[in-house]
Amino acid sequence: MSIELVLIVFFALILAGVPMAFSMIIVSTTYFLLCPSPEFILLIPAKIFEGLDYIVLTAIPFFLLGGEVMNRSGMAERLM
Repeated sequence: MSIELVLIVFFALILAGVPMAFSMIIVSTTYFLLCPSPEFILLIPAKIFEGLDYIVLTAIPFFLLGGEVMNRSGMAERLM
């Protein structure tokens, strides 16, 4: 599977109305499964856990949780 085919499939999915996130997931999964080298399949779990290990990205859900707690408790209205 060459880069040209990946790009063609990606843009075809975008033009078909598939959301970009799902298009990226479909194209990357298809590439990993159809790639002739089996080492790529072994890289998938490693890349997932490597992304989870990045400490700055773990702060984003807690920031959103804090904002939601402040909003539901009424503290956000009192601050404004």
